[in-house]
Amino acid sequence: MKDICIRVNAGTIPSAALIGQMPDIEIYEQLMEVRVVGSWTVDMLNVFTLCRPDIMPVTDYGVRKGFQVL
Repeated sequence: MKDICIRVNAGTIPSAALIGQMPDIEIYEQLMEVRVVGSWTVDMLNVFTLCRPDIMPVTDYGVRKGFQVL
């Protein structure tokens, strides 16, 4: 949390409005630099906050287990 706060205050993490306009790859590049933010976190941001339907969170256990059941 401290790293996120430091980066937000320094302006190295874009605002929510700007993130909404960025392509997926740029969001991953920007946010994966933050300590403890991984691909799963960025996937969840894209799916639930930005409502992007074309994201497949393949590292999510629930998704993997669902595919296994199918």
